[in-house]
Amino acid sequence: MTTRCDSCRDRVDVTTCAYCLVRFCDPCRAVHERYAHEGRFPVKKVDVDVGGTYAAKVSDRLVPVRIDRENYYGGWDATNLRTDRVIRVRTAQRLWFPVQQDSDGKWKQVRT
Repeated sequence: MTTRCDSCRDRVDVTTCAYCLVRFCDPCRAVHERYAHEGRFPVKKVDVDVGGTYAAKVSDRLVPVRIDRENYYGGWDATNLRTDRVIRVRTAQRLWFPVQQDSDGKWKQVRT
């Protein structure tokens, strides 16, 4: 499809990024996929630690959650750290990346 690239604004054939739904031409898409989504893909089940803090998709928002325990029926019981509500994380795909709180109180991604 010929339309404008959202990055360089050239009128060329574009494709849409599957994760952020932005349109890119081929050169811009290569740069975007390398830097924008580095380390932001869903966590694998074997990488989830009880007691760890992760960014999770909850009600269409990315929020920090603390994994409290494994659930008997599968998944984990976690606490949303923005609202202090207990949630159930059924699959590891809802967890995006590990986070920790810095001295300013903001949540930052932990690079592994």
